[in-house]
Amino acid sequence: MGKFIKYSVNALVFCVIVILLFLTISSFLYTADLHTEPFQIEDNERVLILNNNLLLSIVLLVILILFLYIFRKISYTVSNKKICIIVATSIFICSIVCIIILKNFPRYDQLALANAAHIFKENNFLDLQKGYYFWCYPFQLGCVLFFEILVAIYDSIYFMQMINAIFVSIISVCIYHITKQLFSNEKNSKLVLILLLGYLYFEFISTFIYGNIPGLMFALLSIIFLNI
Repeated sequence: MGKFIKYSVNALVFCVIVILLFLTISSFLYTADLHTEPFQIEDNERVLILNNNLLLSIVLLVILILFLYIFRKISYTVSNKKICIIVATSIFICSIVCIIILKNFPRYDQLALANAAHIFKENNFLDLQKGYYFWCYPFQLGCVLFFEILVAIYDSIYFMQMINAIFVSIISVCIYHITKQLFSNEKNSKLVLILLLGYLYFEFISTFIYGNIPGLMFALLSIIFLNI
């Protein structure tokens, strides 16, 4: 039985690695455009990678790996609770820095939702009529309601993005707690925290105004409270 479990786990890990490699390669070949020039924002919804310095990217990747290795060594003398606070705080600060530096403005679906939060406040419901955006995508209305609340607090695209910075920090904490509940192993939980620290996706996605970030946060919170 022990060998069966061992082989099953190895097979599962292998399948996950293959799937992740496939998704990574397809992201570069299909959903990203490495050669679009000049930059035209209206072309499509692909990720546009321009003037990418491959050598600099490799150097930064090596630095990140070395940093995580050193942090892992140091983490043995620090409690998981303190590491969790450090990781969540780091993700929040780096997300805010990304928002300030990138100054990413919403477009396509993001822009439609952000605009609707303003338009609906003025009792203009044209987008609800047949053939318009929310007639085609009514499931987005819950997200618009959420954005209306944020706009009522402070009317700024960057404020919405900074709220995302809070959400991604909470998501990282949720992932840690769920791992702790699943494995009841401090070593595994600590390893997850270290990986989250090097997972730069959270920092970049904090600029993405959409329902997936708050949705993921509340979904993960529900899993935690379901198992308390």
